[in-house]
Amino acid sequence: SRKDTYRIKDEANLPQGRETIGEVVYQEVIPEGIETRLLTDQLSIRGELRIITLYIGVEEKRLNAYEVNVPFQGTVDCNGCNENMISRVHVTLQDKDIQVRPDEDGEDRIIDIEAVLGLDIKVYREQEIGMLSDVYSTKVNILPEYKNVCIDNLIIKNNCKARIADKLTIDAGNPPVMQISSASGNVRIDEKRIVPGGIEVEGIVEIHIMYFTEGDECPIGSYKGAVPFTQVVEAKGIHE
Repeated sequence: SRKDTYRIKDEANLPQGRETIGEVVYQEVIPEGIETRLLTDQLSIRGELRIITLYIGVEEKRLNAYEVNVPFQGTVDCNGCNENMISRVHVTLQDKDIQVRPDEDGEDRIIDIEAVLGLDIKVYREQEIGMLSDVYSTKVNILPEYKNVCIDNLIIKNNCKARIADKLTIDAGNPPVMQISSASGNVRIDEKRIVPGGIEVEGIVEIHIMYFTEGDECPIGSYKGAVPFTQVVEAKGIHE
């Protein structure tokens, strides 16, 4: 059980046809698709950073949205581990720094990205335990001392995905949507219960949408909503 960090440093170039950055209005970094795997004395990590940037362009002075996925892959030290062990890694975005710098032509079209991921690592191994349940002697009287012990036993380790489809209605007080700029979701689990053959999970997906509006007075709008979900994670042999 340990905590560590993984630092990501990369850059993204504005593609041709995109207006040069004049003033940055809003930026966001979202880690996505993160996968971890144990190696010998190391933990392998890979995924993507979704970078969302809203900016005022130099030429036309209008609001632009640019979104790019930056892949990353690497390892962190995890002494004593191997591929046969069982890991549970919780990843969070600890820090981020996004800067705009000029390209070879002196135009602000390069986005420098630095991010620090926090890793909460727990690794388990399976081990056979020998237990002495009774003892006796043919020569002397023995009074054995007994005690209760608790041993964790892994029934199943299962990763599953749930596809959620629903509709959100934007409140009447919000400006109408002309075009969605970006959307992100955060899963919140509210309840877990054991059912025949698995674990039923209930919760919501908190949705955050940013979009362009039809009016010039407020060119960008945002909306937050929630979508409920229920999913059964298969776990054969589980009981209450």
